[in-house]
Amino acid sequence: MDENHLQFGGNPPASSEQRVGVYVVIYNDQGNILVCEVDNELHLLGGRVEEGEDHIEAMNREAMEEAGARIDNIELGSLRVY
Repeated sequence: MDENHLQFGGNPPASSEQRVGVYVVIYNDQGNILVCEVDNELHLLGGRVEEGEDHIEAMNREAMEEAGARIDNIELGSLRVY
């Protein structure tokens, strides 16, 4: 794996469907960021906000699904529309 190549998210959807997603940045006291390795690429935790979820619930679900991590302290960062 190329340590200088970080992939954040997958390819955008082929359709023009607008969707809401979240990324979760989890770091420890030393400043190390938790990432997932998929097909020899590093990814931040994250994904789509499901119907009926708010951003916080989606972040907790994605962290648990992708890393088995429970989040105790969440701070919302930037919200952007692409």
